[in-house]
Amino acid sequence: MRGGPSSIRVSSEQFSGIRLELVLRRQAKDAIVNETLRFARRGLETNGMLLGNMRFNSGKGILFCEVITATDSGPFAEHQPGRTSVDTRYQTQRLEEAQGRNLSMLGFWHSHPRYITEPSSGDHISIRAAAMPLYISLITTLQSGESVPRLRGFAFYFRQDGEFIRRQLDIYMEKANGRFDFFDAAKATVMKDV
Repeated sequence: MRGGPSSIRVSSEQFSGIRLELVLRRQAKDAIVNETLRFARRGLETNGMLLGNMRFNSGKGILFCEVITATDSGPFAEHQPGRTSVDTRYQTQRLEEAQGRNLSMLGFWHSHPRYITEPSSGDHISIRAAAMPLYISLITTLQSGESVPRLRGFAFYFRQDGEFIRRQLDIYMEKANGRFDFFDAAKATVMKDV
């Protein structure tokens, strides 16, 4: 099934009973790496939208979140050492273009300038405010002495009782040869072809 979170026929309450898996296509990975490196070397955060689709395999109980492409932050985004803001007009234009290609917004990615791969309290506030049934968040960081950022993925949703849930995502990352490598959710994955 193509489409974004609103087209998934699984309620937020049911997310707790299914397996969530993130598929990160090479084009999206490359865009995230390039944008992270552009700002991380100056100690600044940056961000962008995650665009793709979701499909639910009811036989296996797996919801695949496939990130096809990722935007950069846009020309009027603000970048600071401890926060970043989006260029709303730019992101809206990119989303409209993506919807013309049957892609939906799955969430956002952003960088942390220091080696912090956990969502911050500010991240939690922003994600709650987005009010999406399922929100995918990728966090990149560039550790001192490394030339390639690390990545962790998270899914956020509200249960029916109002509890805000955060789950780490296992990631299947597409390599240059078109094959995929699997990365455990508990580890900060180095974003290079291995």
